[in-house]
Amino acid sequence: MNKFNGQPDKPDVTHYGRVHIHYAYDSWQLVTDPLLRALHRMDRNFFELMSPIDAVSMVDSGQAARQLSEHRLKAEQLLEGIIAMDPKNLAVSGISYFDKRILKDDQDIRRFETKAADAYKSRSIEANRSWFQYIKPKCTPHRPQYAAR
Repeated sequence: MNKFNGQPDKPDVTHYGRVHIHYAYDSWQLVTDPLLRALHRMDRNFFELMSPIDAVSMVDSGQAARQLSEHRLKAEQLLEGIIAMDPKNLAVSGISYFDKRILKDDQDIRRFETKAADAYKSRSIEANRSWFQYIKPKCTPHRPQYAAR
């Protein structure tokens, strides 16, 4: 996790980002799980993107920080990074970043939260397909400049 400098519009809030690993699915998983199979058919690299559970965690992270700090810390996650790896040889197959600041207004934020929650809770093919189609253009392989190494 990285802590970033405060944003001008929220100087009293601690901003941070998180990067974690998603492993590719093997052929057995793709054969036996209808959801994974459908997502793989839609986009072979879907696992390189922010998943619905990643998004739900991002939404809930600020509240968790407040609870853990007994409401002394105001925190907001701005960045989610995914390093996609092959589970057998650990080769990196892709990297993507989602910068929450691209969500410009309350309507954008609600749409992000609703799509993520629907896909995560329902585990339906359509809700997950909709999520990955929605999130793909919002992810980039380039880390934002405000996120130091």
